[in-house]
Amino acid sequence: MLSKLKIEEFLDNKRINSYEILFKEGVEIVRKEIENAIKGKKENEVVELEIPKAYGERKAELVVLMPLRVLKQNKINPIPGLVINVDGMEGIIKTVSGGRVVVDFNHPLAEKTILFKVKVVKTFDNEEDFVEELLKELLKNEKFEFKKEEKAVYVEKEQLIPLIKELFKIYKIENYKVEKLNNKDKEQENKEEKKEN
Repeated sequence: MLSKLKIEEFLDNKRINSYEILFKEGVEIVRKEIENAIKGKKENEVVELEIPKAYGERKAELVVLMPLRVLKQNKINPIPGLVINVDGMEGIIKTVSGGRVVVDFNHPLAEKTILFKVKVVKTFDNEEDFVEELLKELLKNEKFEFKKEEKAVYVEKEQLIPLIKELFKIYKIENYKVEKLNNKDKEQENKEEKKEN
């Protein structure tokens, strides 16, 4: 199944998240529960499912006591409720007292049951159309050409090539050529030269 999904997340009847995602069956892009729930669904069908502990369990070891001076050294004025980033982990300051700060690095939605509403926005009949949509999403503001018949992608900015290749690897999309846009012109010139000779 190749499709575009709209996923909305609700906690206590309040929408907390909404996003669209391109989905390919067998690729771990969405939760397994969602993948199972949308099997066989057609465009515009909506599935609702509750997932207990969707964002994991709370772990006591992720509630950390930190010295106030460490935060001050990092130019952080700790107040309860403030979200901070420490070594790439986001935490919420819970309490500040006596030179000590309690920071909770658990996900704010840990232990909560989340209601997911999943709508199949669009289905794709073939991989080429899916790839084209994937490229449009990824390269919204970039100049690129996609040749379905050739299974080739040409981008103006060379630094985007590894990103596209990585995305193709994640989505298990194989046998696509990804090159710089001016390389395509050179290929065309070479073909024309061979015809003339």
